[in-house]
Amino acid sequence: MVESNITANENDKFSVSLLAFWVKGVLKVDSRFVHIDLPNTVLWGLIPAGKNMQNVPLTGITNVAVSNSYKLGAMFLGIVLAFLGFGMFSSSFLGGLIILLIGVLCFLSGIKTSLTFEKSGIMQTIAVPFFESTKIRDFANQINNSIAQRQDDTNVRMNTDRQINATQMSSQVIADAIRSQNTAAPVTNSVANNVQAGNTKFCSNCGNKVTTDSKFCTNCGAKLN
Repeated sequence: MVESNITANENDKFSVSLLAFWVKGVLKVDSRFVHIDLPNTVLWGLIPAGKNMQNVPLTGITNVAVSNSYKLGAMFLGIVLAFLGFGMFSSSFLGGLIILLIGVLCFLSGIKTSLTFEKSGIMQTIAVPFFESTKIRDFANQINNSIAQRQDDTNVRMNTDRQINATQMSSQVIADAIRSQNTAAPVTNSVANNVQAGNTKFCSNCGNKVTTDSKFCTNCGAKLN
């Protein structure tokens, strides 16, 4: 069996060929990446030929979809072999049965279930045999759920940052108000002392009480006589 380098359980392993169903790769998703480690094959999946290995960031994935596709060449070849196998039954039942089975497998190998998604604007396609249809659909749902969860986490962080900034601004406003109040206190105390001493007069414009040595009203700013 061709094993993946990614740590995975059986649910993460996918056959890449019907004819060589034991040749498997791994598709796995976590909170940050979609991990792809699939063997490439030739000759209807019988011969492994290199690997497709990618770690795709979730932030760059959009338009995840699953669909069925058909390879007409493989299906046509399967039909031809099946008829050939039937024709051989009269001369060699065993040989005809073998050819018939190969034809059926070739036909079925042309039925694919494909996972497609856009990676930073570039369409990616992963095709697996039809019997992996349920697993590949579950995998697509895992990707969509992980993308949604990551987006929710991002929104929570943004809201938290906004709340922290708002709290800091409110604290700064309160601190500035306290400083202003402390600065104004000596002036207020001075006016109170002058009132007690009788050294006050009234603004002719607004009626505000000020000290006798004031030249301008502290309330309306009018010039005092």
